[in-house]
Amino acid sequence: MLNTIFRSGQPTRLNACVGNNGFVNYFDYAEGFSLAAKALLDKVIEDNGIQTSPDYIIYPICFNMRHSIELRLKGAIEELIKVAEIANKKLEHDKYSICTQSGRVNIIYVHNIKAIWDFFKKNALELDERYKYIIASFEKHINDIANIDPTGQTFRYPISKASKKHLVDIGGLISCQVLRNEFEELHNNLEKLFYFTHDILDEYQLSSVNDAISRSTLKLIAIEFSNIKSSDDFKETKILARKRFNISPRKLDSALERIKSHYEFAPIVGEKKPLLGISEQQLIEVLRHWVMQNRQIFESSKVSLSWNDSTTVNKFEKISSESKRKLSVLCELKETLSIEYAAGLGALFYFSRDGIDYSERYSDLYMSDLKSQEATLTFSHVFEKSTLLENVLVSLRYLGFEILAEKIIDDFDLATSKLQISKIKDTSYYYKNLLIFEYTQRYMEETKG
Repeated sequence: MLNTIFRSGQPTRLNACVGNNGFVNYFDYAEGFSLAAKALLDKVIEDNGIQTSPDYIIYPICFNMRHSIELRLKGAIEELIKVAEIANKKLEHDKYSICTQSGRVNIIYVHNIKAIWDFFKKNALELDERYKYIIASFEKHINDIANIDPTGQTFRYPISKASKKHLVDIGGLISCQVLRNEFEELHNNLEKLFYFTHDILDEYQLSSVNDAISRSTLKLIAIEFSNIKSSDDFKETKILARKRFNISPRKLDSALERIKSHYEFAPIVGEKKPLLGISEQQLIEVLRHWVMQNRQIFESSKVSLSWNDSTTVNKFEKISSESKRKLSVLCELKETLSIEYAAGLGALFYFSRDGIDYSERYSDLYMSDLKSQEATLTFSHVFEKSTLLENVLVSLRYLGFEILAEKIIDDFDLATSKLQISKIKDTSYYYKNLLIFEYTQRYMEETKG
């Protein structure tokens, strides 16, 4: 039988998608309660509490706000479970009423926000210490809410189950303006938590992360072995590293092997990995051709405001000339051009073009293009990119080829070009995951000493 209340209707743009109609999770529910709380707060503030009395509306405002936070924390725990499974670590529950079912944490029926928060905080910090930075940004807010409304009943009913009146110990007043400001800050920090956990999940899925050793720990291990001068130094450093990072000899040996084969960490221990598919000399040569065909990077911008037959002819002549130059490059490179060569150039371009995250993706991009057998097509597609030189230089610097990048800048006199060399040298401008980069840098500074 059709439900007379909860059903579709006209106009269709006012129909909400629920149930299996779309992907719905804790964060979708949480966002709905957040938006409701903000809308009610804005309504009170806009009319200065004249038409919409804060005395009545404070209860749905605070209930929506508090429930949104509970749902966000539960959603964060769901993501934390995924990270723990990849890291081969178990989440632990304590005295609170959080139980396990088939090895997974079941928090559906828990409304004690202090219990939920303590569970998340304890396990997040044990899983990855970088969580401490995001936790510190909103822990005070969570504790304040837990003190006033621990189980979600305070703003639902005027009387507790023990027949005591709610909200008698906070001074008798709650400012909607203060509430709006503080909730906005808390909401933004919980959004950061959501994205940070997704970034952590991506990181732990990388091939370099196993044996429950995080990527940041792998780099710290590399730093420990960065100044080895003798076999005795190596043996002593291994003993110290095992104690510092609490890992077995087998895991340490495995970590060292991964470091040596890692583009970011190998240079730290004095190792150097070659470029994929293309040699350094081949790269210099193809970039030389690119610079010859893109002399506009050394010229001032000139904008033509006219459009007539002569400019049309010039445009066609330009296209014809560019086609001839492109064909000339392909002819010169025909002896060396291979799918490996084209895939190597493409991987260097797309690695920074799409936003730098982890050097493992450089290898993934290369392997993906290797599946193509169209070397000429793959090469031409990348060679025609207007930002090829910029993105290749950025990738080189991030992947540990700073000397090669500097040589290209000097040989082609790029300091006089329109390229922003200072920006290229500071590869952080191109990072995709700025939050995890920031927290990783802070963690490294605090722990590498």
